[in-house]
Amino acid sequence: MKSLSIVMGAVDKRCRHWNKIVRKNDDIPMPDKVTSSKNIPTEYLQDGCEELFEGDFWLEGEEKHHRNPRGWCYKIHWMDSEGKLKSVKPGGEVKARLKEAGLHFEFLPGSGEVAAMVRIIHAYRQGIEL
Repeated sequence: MKSLSIVMGAVDKRCRHWNKIVRKNDDIPMPDKVTSSKNIPTEYLQDGCEELFEGDFWLEGEEKHHRNPRGWCYKIHWMDSEGKLKSVKPGGEVKARLKEAGLHFEFLPGSGEVAAMVRIIHAYRQGIEL
């Protein structure tokens, strides 16, 4: 089985951040049931090295500023078939591409970038790639 070593941690160490890995066989909720990272039933991970296997997804969120409330930035990462790390920032453009690619309508409801990360995982599990 292919794997990829990743190093998790904030870009700006002063900012709050979180990391989660959704493994290939983990159950995840529908996107419309996700309002925050707490709704994704996997453990928060400490900064450091971790192993990402085929079918796994690394989700991360980081505050945009350490003192002023300027929101959060989110990214989702996975290993492609060639063993390289792929990343995308979830959002409306990605949702439109997934919809165009044939993502089933039941996965389209749900707003926010964390819900979008869950939607991306569901899409990949259905064979839809970005």
